[in-house]
Amino acid sequence: MKTERFRKSWRRIAAWTLASTLAFSLLPTVALASTSDEDLGVIESTVIVGEQTEALEIAVPDVNNNAFDSINPLAKKIAKSVIDATKPIGLSANGKKKLSIAAGQTKYYKITMSNPSRLNMKFTSLNLNTNAATAVLELYALKTSTGSALEFDRYIDSAYGGKGTISTSWYVPKGTYYLKVDATTASDVFYVTTKTTKYTETIAEPIPGINESYKSARTIALNKSYSGLVATNNGSKIDENDFYRFRISYDTNISIKTSAISGLKGCNYYVYSSSSVVNNTAIASGIIGTSLNMNLNKGTYYINITDYSQPYKGGRYSLNIVKGPKLVVPAATPARLKWGGIPGADSYEIWRSTDNVTFKRFKTVSSSVTHYKLNIAANTTYYFKVRYIDGNLKSPWSDTYKVTRAA
Repeated sequence: MKTERFRKSWRRIAAWTLASTLAFSLLPTVALASTSDEDLGVIESTVIVGEQTEALEIAVPDVNNNAFDSINPLAKKIAKSVIDATKPIGLSANGKKKLSIAAGQTKYYKITMSNPSRLNMKFTSLNLNTNAATAVLELYALKTSTGSALEFDRYIDSAYGGKGTISTSWYVPKGTYYLKVDATTASDVFYVTTKTTKYTETIAEPIPGINESYKSARTIALNKSYSGLVATNNGSKIDENDFYRFRISYDTNISIKTSAISGLKGCNYYVYSSSSVVNNTAIASGIIGTSLNMNLNKGTYYINITDYSQPYKGGRYSLNIVKGPKLVVPAATPARLKWGGIPGADSYEIWRSTDNVTFKRFKTVSSSVTHYKLNIAANTTYYFKVRYIDGNLKSPWSDTYKVTRAA
């Protein structure tokens, strides 16, 4: 029912971020004399590792109240053989067609999306009888693996009489779709105008979708941009979720960068650890179109992107998870700052602080340099951290390195 489809059954979760405020005042590069380790006196050094983000009890909306990793459609399904027997009439992805249907009649119209697309449809009634009931219009998506068509949306399920126009649009996966037209108590005549905007997905999906649950999550690399599309979240279970899995190989800060290319603005995405994903309890959430910064321990994590807005129309997005460089500080040379190289980095920035609060940039080195010898004055404590620069991208910070030289 239409009222059931649009019913809210959850509270919107306010997005939160865990980024520390930094002072980015830039200082000129400081030229330091290179001295031997013996000249530096007694030096104590500590790597201050960021704590893992606390696992918060963030309840994730469950629109259809079904199992977390279920992809069984809740909507109706029709055997493809039943549809084929009616000899469905072709609809152009971009065009206009006049549809006529008699009382008690059912017709099917076929439309094929060669790419993930935004499908726009406009229905203009030509019925002059203001008391006549409009036909029920339903959109089905063909699941080729089972030879059945799954109900994707019922976008006109109420009567309106006389002339009128209704426009709507959806973000749909690549595939074949059927427009089912059921006449009710009277004949109906209307135009359907279709307009399609084609998109590309980094990970292309068939119908109903291949990464609809954490168990089928697609593994993605860090420091790489992905684009995707999620469809309407209305109970059809057709590409409603995009689950991704990523691996953190060392404790570090990360930045999850997203953009709402079209649609999805204001919608949340959810981050899970390997343990919390089983219970559908996120450890963090962010708003699509913004960045989320957090400290993570070494491990496996998941992200779920879904359109939880109303009405559910889906949308297109980009996703990029960026990690900070790893500090490697040999015990034999505690006054030497060293970090793991990042492929593709243009340069590295070393920032310094005397209070571990306010940091200022004090050295920039080329991408071929992954260490720096520190000249620490007596009775001095410094805090260092490193990030890399890749074009306009500034990575998250490494862990903080504390160095103290006694008198």
